[in-house]
Amino acid sequence: MERKYYEINEMQARQARNMWSFTEYVAGSATEDYKQCVDTAYSYAEAVPDHAKEKALYYADMYAKKLAENINKGFRVELMCPSVMISGAGNFPTRKKEKQNEARGRLYEEYERIKGYLKKIEWLKNSKPIESTGQPNTEYDREYFKVIENAEIDRLQLLFEDKPSEGVRAVLRSNGYKWSPKNGTWQRQLTDNARASVARVERGIKSAM
Repeated sequence: MERKYYEINEMQARQARNMWSFTEYVAGSATEDYKQCVDTAYSYAEAVPDHAKEKALYYADMYAKKLAENINKGFRVELMCPSVMISGAGNFPTRKKEKQNEARGRLYEEYERIKGYLKKIEWLKNSKPIESTGQPNTEYDREYFKVIENAEIDRLQLLFEDKPSEGVRAVLRSNGYKWSPKNGTWQRQLTDNARASVARVERGIKSAM
């Protein structure tokens, strides 16, 4: 299972440490700590049954991406104001420190939301596969893609000849579609709303081209 990591700003990690501690920063330590957290998420995903593995990997990747963003924001917050131990008590920027603490609070709340991806992966460990309906699949062509009503896995799938542009991918995502590497299609749950979305996607693609 391929594990995806996002960049941690090591330069700001070092600068942030210098703002609040006399201890020398160990090069690469912020990245290493981050990777250990991400590895935990992927380890959870590896334990998920095959029928839910794709979704678990998506959550693991989102956790990795959002966690990196949160960590890097944290460095910038720490650079807002030094510790009183570093700067000294004279003319200490009290208002800056208050703003810094407020930003820390928002970051913590964001971090708690990010941990929700781990809970979703844990939930998938006990999920059961969707039972087959026994109904045949329906396929038909539209101007820009083929539509597959895949009753076997309860998904409406859009199949493109080539990789869609970023603008087209944005249209797909805004209409609830997600890329499935396993099936090689953009797909969402097979519902009446999904069927109705096909026309919206087509109109959106025309506008994006």
